[in-house]
Amino acid sequence: MSEMRPAFSHECFRYRLSLIVSNGCDTLTETKKGERMPKTATIAVRIEPEVKREVEKILSKVGLSTAEAVNVFFRRVQLEKGIPFDVKIPNEETRKAIEEARAGKGKKFRSTRELIADLNK
Repeated sequence: MSEMRPAFSHECFRYRLSLIVSNGCDTLTETKKGERMPKTATIAVRIEPEVKREVEKILSKVGLSTAEAVNVFFRRVQLEKGIPFDVKIPNEETRKAIEEARAGKGKKFRSTRELIADLNK
């Protein structure tokens, strides 16, 4: 019978609280009551293959798997009691500005100082 390693060390617990995923800490978790329990809940998500590939490349550069990133996202939702970033539908004026910027139209500035001066006109 193999030796069971602890759910996680105090150091790993501190990382979990600050939502940093750490190797070796992702098979068991500890409840608020201090009980150990396996992570067994599964989710299935349908997503465009290109989006998945691009996101997985980005995540691998920061050392996260897709599952770890989803886990971090869920923890942030839990802590903040909502989506951890603003979700807004841009109004018509903002949509037009986005389209113009993507098309390379609009004013261009060589520095932030120039931009601020223009905004203050």
